[in-house]
Amino acid sequence: ESARTTGIAIYPNPDCRIIYFPNANREPVHVKVYDMVGTLVIDKDMVQQLDITKLATGSYTLVATDAKGGNERHARFMKQ
Repeated sequence: ESARTTGIAIYPNPDCRIIYFPNANREPVHVKVYDMVGTLVIDKDMVQQLDITKLATGSYTLVATDAKGGNERHARFMKQ
């Protein structure tokens, strides 16, 4: 199952280990993950997957941008 929001898919969702979010042009993206109160909990450069094992159980917002910081896309995912 995947969640789609403004052109980004995250799978598996929900999950407890690693999430994947391939983009259309298959290039890695810069990713920031925020918890539900808006705290930045992950900030990774040029990735196509994220290890979420250290996150607390809950809902998160992922913000992905291209290498130049443009083409911002958002998606929500659940950590089990």
